[in-house]
Amino acid sequence: DFFLPEFNIYVEYCGLMDNEEYKKRYQYKKKLYLNNFLDVIYLYEKDLYQKHERDFSKIDWCFTQKLLEVFKRREGINRFF
Repeated sequence: DFFLPEFNIYVEYCGLMDNEEYKKRYQYKKKLYLNNFLDVIYLYEKDLYQKHERDFSKIDWCFTQKLLEVFKRREGINRFF
């Protein structure tokens, strides 16, 4: 987990979602971010690679998409298809 000061965005990697204690901490942090109006990008194992391929190039695309969504939300841009 880390903070990107140039974008004022937190990044949370949620990698132990099979662990109950980890899930509790995740829920706590999620509420903390929400209640304090902080922008956060959540990355999950599925965002990193295709399980059967172990190709980590997917993270670039996924992270960029999530970052763009934060920027759009900040600017009030909604996409309706």
